[in-house]
Amino acid sequence: PFSLFDPNIYIPENCQGFTQTFLVCTMLYIVKQYTDNPSLLEDPKHPCYNFFTQGNPGTGKTFVIMTILNCIRVLRGGVMECAASVAPTGCAASLSKGRTSHRFFKFPAGNSINAQPYHSNTSKIADAQAFLNQMEGLFALGSDKASVKGRTHFAWEDHRCREGRKQIVSKNDRTWGGIPL
Repeated sequence: PFSLFDPNIYIPENCQGFTQTFLVCTMLYIVKQYTDNPSLLEDPKHPCYNFFTQGNPGTGKTFVIMTILNCIRVLRGGVMECAASVAPTGCAASLSKGRTSHRFFKFPAGNSINAQPYHSNTSKIADAQAFLNQMEGLFALGSDKASVKGRTHFAWEDHRCREGRKQIVSKNDRTWGGIPL
């Protein structure tokens, strides 16, 4: 069933200040580009858009992420799986109603996380197929608490996005697997 984060709160009309409004409107413009010209999704020269929002606690960073995810889900036809939210900690993930990066991307446990990223070696075919399906349908990835992540965390996220979208020929060698936003 299709359900948004609280649709009375996480809407563009509730943005406070220029910065929040600018970020949400920029995202709406980008989604409109893809809606007007779907071939951009297959164009390997078209950029993947990345936003990094910084601010003190309570400034609305999570609100912006959740509003953007709501808008994308509505504009992409109500498909919940087209936009996902991840965070490095369980507390941050629960605030944005997402999952931890470790769980979403199936990061290795223990000291293996500090190694150079490598391909997933799961022996469960159903798990591997579910991961590929999840990544293939992804249009946007909202990541909260980027300031907590280290270089290895970003390297693993990028690697898993590329790995999960390798079956999409025009995306397999692009940063973040060619996820548009």
